[in-house]
Amino acid sequence: MLRFARGFGTLLARTKRAGLRVDEGDVSKLGVLSATRRRVKRRGRSACHIAGPASKIGIALPHRAIGSTNAKTMAFELKALRARVWAARGIALRVLLAVVLLLVAVVVVQQALEARAAARLTATEKFASVHGAEIRYRILGDNPNASTVVFLTGLGGSIEQLEDVQTRVAKAARTISYDRAGYGFSRNSRAHDANEQVEELLGLLDALGVREPVALVCFSSSCSVARLFTGRFRDRVAGMYLVEPYLPEFEQRLKGRKDPRRVIVRGLVKELVYTTLGIRRLQNRVRDWDGPSSPVEQRAEAVLESSSHFRAVAHEWYAIPDTAKQVLSGPPMADVPLKLLHTQFPPGEEGRGFEQVFKEFAESSKRGSLVKLGTYDHSALLKPGPALEIIADGILSLTKPAP
Repeated sequence: MLRFARGFGTLLARTKRAGLRVDEGDVSKLGVLSATRRRVKRRGRSACHIAGPASKIGIALPHRAIGSTNAKTMAFELKALRARVWAARGIALRVLLAVVLLLVAVVVVQQALEARAAARLTATEKFASVHGAEIRYRILGDNPNASTVVFLTGLGGSIEQLEDVQTRVAKAARTISYDRAGYGFSRNSRAHDANEQVEELLGLLDALGVREPVALVCFSSSCSVARLFTGRFRDRVAGMYLVEPYLPEFEQRLKGRKDPRRVIVRGLVKELVYTTLGIRRLQNRVRDWDGPSSPVEQRAEAVLESSSHFRAVAHEWYAIPDTAKQVLSGPPMADVPLKLLHTQFPPGEEGRGFEQVFKEFAESSKRGSLVKLGTYDHSALLKPGPALEIIADGILSLTKPAP
């Protein structure tokens, strides 16, 4: 009996706390009452369930009624949580919108600064209209008794890359350099792969009235353009001088060599971001507020701060596979005078592979030869020094006297 009384008292206390009415008279008529209580979750609400003969004595225990207080509290908390989530979303969207507007403003300012710098630095530069593009070019020297020398910049290089070697060669021959493929200060160029750049070079020579054969000088990746131009227009070429060229045969012959696009993609993406957002320009001003003193260095710095320049580089980078196919399937160079200059090969099998590819390429022309230098940095070959003198003398050896 004592145990029964305790259980019954507990039941009454719990039902009263739940806000239920219990007919005690009816309950007193019950001989034995056993009840158990358990919590369940139904539709996100707390509910009570009483099992046993309690249902026979008129105790109405609906689940919703028992859990009404908890349900209301949970509903209120859920509503508050939703309000906080929407408020956080609103703040995040406003912050995102502010960041986007800030980036747009930065890009607009950067483009305006690029345009102002280009207008200021190219006031005395020359441009030729070629296939709807404005190609910046420079002509130095004049020697009617020698072939005109045409310089092609390497990947990402502008006319300023060739300043020293062109000035040196111009002492004995007429020279032409230009911002190919939309590089530098050229505008609206759509020449990205080798075939398109060959057409651009042909159009530039025609626009400048250069009809006689020229000596082509190429550096690194631009040798694909010179090579295809020579194969397609053999009568317009007096000779070729290749300064440590990139050849598509490398990927075919050298095992384990990385895709050339993968090699430069990280640096290219970095420069695109830095120039588009003006970070490169800011870095240069922090390092030296006044900037370079000479016009050549000012133009070179402005090119490397230009997002349009690196977009042109990205277009050529993307077209590397097409360029390789065009060059490898292009016409042979036959008997064109050719000199291929290279630095010290790396040791081991890779170095022997490079040497073999260069040797076979030079032998593809009946008048081809290799010029071997010692250990030089690839990017410093066109800077003043012994290497530049060797290159200049080799170029001039290809300029034949006019008939």
